Amino acid sequence: LRSLLGFRSMEQLVGPAQNKKSRWSNSNWTSAILSLQQRADSSGHFSLELWRFYEAWQMPAAAADPAQPSKPKANKTSILHREETRVTMSGEYKLLEVPAVQLSGFYDEGLNQVYALETGLEISGEATWWSEDGRYFIYFAEEHKHWKVNGIRAVGGDGLHAVGPGGRKAGCGFAHSGLVSPNARREGLFSSDGWFEVDDGTWSSLQPNVRAEKAWSFSFDAQSAEAEESAQIGDDSAAKEKRSGSCHFHGLRYQGPSAGRVLLFLPPKPGPDQEGAVDLAGQGADNGNNLKGEELINGAGEPDLMILKPSVSKL
Repeated sequence: LRSLLGFRSMEQLVGPAQNKKSRWSNSNWTSAILSLQQRADSSGHFSLELWRFYEAWQMPAAAADPAQPSKPKANKTSILHREETRVTMSGEYKLLEVPAVQLSGFYDEGLNQVYALETGLEISGEATWWSEDGRYFIYFAEEHKHWKVNGIRAVGGDGLHAVGPGGRKAGCGFAHSGLVSPNARREGLFSSDGWFEVDDGTWSSLQPNVRAEKAWSFSFDAQSAEAEESAQIGDDSAAKEKRSGSCHFHGLRYQGPSAGRVLLFLPPKPGPDQEGAVDLAGQGADNGNNLKGEELINGAGEPDLMILKPSVSKL
């Protein structure tokens, strides 16, 4: 049946997959299931299920005591507050090989890993590079003419939104390359000369090991997305459904085109019905920091990231 449909392989990935060294999470979603059906030409069909769940017990506001209007009446009964969102989307994807760079030799061991090119998120017209564990990113600091290594806020970084030109954290970071020629930006990233790393609050020079690698980029195009939302506060409850047009999001794979974990840049939940496509990773709104992919940035100033791992053997 699989061959009749034109698919070469099928696999399922689930998340969030925990990092061996830490248990950070940078996603607003509780869990995700990604199913891939790949054709021989590195394209295929996908389905993505996202689930978010929130539950808490709350103390209601105290009511006034009729006998003593100025004194609130004590209320020791807590009420349940529960919210649940389920999103399903499906469509086509393309898988492309992209360049990556492996950095090692830094004092901060977290920086020593592979960074892959992510064209869906740009600063000053230059694509960013993301680490395999999703905690760190490399961007070109236009005002300093060098590549800078920074991180998401969950691990003590400044976040993507804050580091662009004019951002409140522009110029900060954990490490940076030497000066880069305007006509050789990519070459500057892959050079081991002129690097500095923050060591106890001071920029110290070092010569890291820099090696060219390769990774694989997923470009997901969902034709439609559906969301089911429900909420309960005490005895009151409500539910609604939403449907949106097409959306676009990305993913990165580091070990091989069909092997290992996937770093997924998740889309936001569907909004009200609207005409035309919702291009999540395309022409983002201009926030003054020359940041492309604005719709992928959450309120904390960075993308909604989740690492997914294979759940079953490929069929």
